[in-house]
Amino acid sequence: MLRTLLTACCLLAIAGCGDVTIAELPEREGDDPGECTDAADNDGNGLFDCDDPACSGAPECQPNQMPTTPEIRIEPEEPRTDDEIRCIIEVGSSDPDGDEIEYLWSWTVDEVDAGVSGSTIDAGQTARGETWTCTLIAMDTFGHETPPVSASTSVGNTPPTAPGVQITPEGPRTTQDIWCSVVEESFDLDGDDVSYSYEWYRNGTYFTSQQNILWQETSANDEWSCIVRPSDGIDEGPAGEDLDVVGRGSLPMAATGKAHTCQIYIDGGLDCWGSNSEGQLDPPSDNWVVVDAARDFTCGISALDASASCWGEDENGQLSVDGDSFYDLAVGDTHGCTALSSGQLDHWGSALTWSEVPPSGAEWIEVGAGTDFCCGVRTNNQLSCWGPGTPSGTPSSAEQVTGGDGFGCALNGGSITCWGSDSQGQVSDAPGGANWSWIDAGRRHVCALEAGTGFLTCWGENYAGQADPPGGQFQVVTAGRYHSCAMRADGEPVCWGCEGQDAGQCDVP
Repeated sequence: MLRTLLTACCLLAIAGCGDVTIAELPEREGDDPGECTDAADNDGNGLFDCDDPACSGAPECQPNQMPTTPEIRIEPEEPRTDDEIRCIIEVGSSDPDGDEIEYLWSWTVDEVDAGVSGSTIDAGQTARGETWTCTLIAMDTFGHETPPVSASTSVGNTPPTAPGVQITPEGPRTTQDIWCSVVEESFDLDGDDVSYSYEWYRNGTYFTSQQNILWQETSANDEWSCIVRPSDGIDEGPAGEDLDVVGRGSLPMAATGKAHTCQIYIDGGLDCWGSNSEGQLDPPSDNWVVVDAARDFTCGISALDASASCWGEDENGQLSVDGDSFYDLAVGDTHGCTALSSGQLDHWGSALTWSEVPPSGAEWIEVGAGTDFCCGVRTNNQLSCWGPGTPSGTPSSAEQVTGGDGFGCALNGGSITCWGSDSQGQVSDAPGGANWSWIDAGRRHVCALEAGTGFLTCWGENYAGQADPPGGQFQVVTAGRYHSCAMRADGEPVCWGCEGQDAGQCDVP
């Protein structure tokens, strides 16, 4: 390239100038764009590109500057085996030359290459106690790398999951023990054995750490909550919980009279079948919580307002039940007795002609009725009976009481005690053991439900087959004058004992 030192016009402007001489400067490396990096000796001085001092000031011949070192951290700070572990760039690299930056990730586990090149370790890839280290290098477009930076964390324990919890039996009565059971086991990701601790709360207040509640410790309408906490020996997992309300003590969901049967269903609906000679099958409304039947009439307590109603035969005023709020009731041949919501006892029908009156005081929560007597049970399990037909030998305590023709039976601590008339073995043939959960007496026979198994046993008068129960599991049983009925575990009613006196009372609709 020619370079003119003086222009012709300048030379001519000098006074006295004659001929003009034009000088040329020699070509230098880098005079034209790209010459400092074209791998050629453009000025012929034997030096190429940036090796030529003439290119020392060219930007492309300046030395490359390293990217800045990034700063990293690991999230979460205390990961568990069920966590995803992420390596986070807290402060990124920058390049003074404006070069693009590429990040190179690597991981080790317990100082051994983990074979992971990304910034994330998936949940499930780790094990408790392992130490995971994330290393990061920043590299510019020329392959220049920053010093590596690292962050480490140790993997902790994952607690077990919440268990599935259920209180049994569902809708327990005051005569039944309550159990808290794990129906769905907790899962432990680390493979540890899981143990459970139990907490019972009654009406919101802590009660016990036992797995079960004895029937003696319950009261009607108590709200019980069971909390089960799982542990793997290292950490406690989230708790499972179930809640239930204790129902009324001796309130069967089915009842049998002389020749008719009634049953309350889960929705409170009442269904009756058999003889309807006195209208004993025609309840005045729906939605019941208690039902009992006697000779030719039926009584029940409304689930809506705790009022009581009776329908059917009224020869002795047995339909004239009086009171505003009822807790329990039971009926005999032509009378009825009740535990009011106030905790006091009362009676009506032919019982109004008796010389005896109900025991005084409050805290009565359960009643039973025989042919011409009544019995009541207090919250402390005190048992008292009254009426002209009260059988001798009445025990002093019970959890449930029932009566027949001149005899009574009680359930106490899971054991059965019967007393009074034994004309058909209804007293002497009572089964032993302490594993009974429900009992009901007919005229001269009795049926009981075995705790745990739900199997039935009946004894006493059996001329119509009323003491020959079917097999299977049941949740409640009721005995009438000559027949018996029970509700299977699935809620289906079954009746037996109608041989020779069939009025449809065994024909479940």
